[in-house]
Order: sequence, then structure tokens, then C-alpha cells
Amino acid sequence: MLIDDARTPLIISGPTAKSDTQQFDELKPKIEKLVGAQRKLVTQILADSKDSLRGKGGGGGLLLLRAFKGLPRIMLL
Repeated sequence: MLIDDARTPLIISGPTAKSDTQQFDELKPKIEKLVGAQRKLVTQILADSKDSLRGKGGGGGLLLLRAFKGLPRIMLL
């Protein structure tokens, strides 16, 4: 790998072997399933916080914080 120290860095590399993407291809469906489960959980927490804020219990603010912290922060290609 050659890295140029100019103002706009230039990275030059050659083609990668199929084995480099094998792990990605293997893990992508598992990650998608995990992110889906995480979104489902956060959606339920948001519904619970909405009910809580309407007066059907306490802790609505805490549930909103949990939902915010629980949002998936990855982007799948």
C-alpha cells in the first residue's frame, strides 16, 4: 500500500482476493438479523415510552433515553 502525504491523500492498492470478502459475506446475514431485532426492540421501547408519557405509568423519559441509545448505528451496504 502506498499512501501519498499530499493535501488530498491518495491510496493506491491492488485487487483483493475473494477470501478477503468471504468473512463479510458470511457475517452480513447475521448482522442484518441482529439489526432487525434491535430495531424491533427500540420500536417497542418507544411505544412503551409513549404510553408512559400519556400517564399510564412512569419513566417515560428514561425509556426515551433507552430508545435513543439503543438505535442501530451501523450502515449495511
